[in-house]
Amino acid sequence: DCYPVKSRWKMDVDLEAAVRSTRVIDVTGTAVGRSNIGIVARMPIYSATEHDREMEREARRRADTAKTVADFVEKLAERNASVRAVALYSALEQRARVRVNTGIADALEQVGYMEKTWTAERDLIRAEAVVMQSRLQLVAMCREGEADQMNRFLSGLAQLPAAQ
Repeated sequence: DCYPVKSRWKMDVDLEAAVRSTRVIDVTGTAVGRSNIGIVARMPIYSATEHDREMEREARRRADTAKTVADFVEKLAERNASVRAVALYSALEQRARVRVNTGIADALEQVGYMEKTWTAERDLIRAEAVVMQSRLQLVAMCREGEADQMNRFLSGLAQLPAAQ
C-alpha cells in the first residue's frame, strides 16, 4: 500500500516535424504556398515497449525493496547480538580488572576483553547505521501520505527488545 501510485498516462508519442518549400502557381499566375510547416503526432493504442519498461521498473522496485527489507532485518539481528556481546564483554572486562588489581590474573586478560568490547561496540554502531539507512530507504519508497505511518512502524520494529 505504500508504493507510489502507478502512472495512468503510459503512452509513447512520436512527434515528427517537417518544413516543405514548394512553389504553387494558381490560375492568376501568382505564387502561393511557398512554405509549409507540419507537425505529426503518433500515439499507439497499445505500446509493448512501455509495457515492458513498466514491468522491468516494477520488478526492479520489488527487488530493491526485498533487499532493503532483508538488510533491515539482518542488521537488526546483528545489532541485537552486538548489544548482548557488549554487555558480556564489559562484564568480563570488569571481572578481569578486579582479577588484575588483586594480582590473580595478568593484565593481558583485561586488555583482551577490552579489545573484544571495542570490536562489539564497533559492530553495534555499524549495524545501527545500516538499520537507519534501510529504514529511511523504505520510508522514501512510500507515497507522501503513507511515509510517516511506515516510519513509525519501522521505528517500532527497530526498538531494542526488552531485557529478559
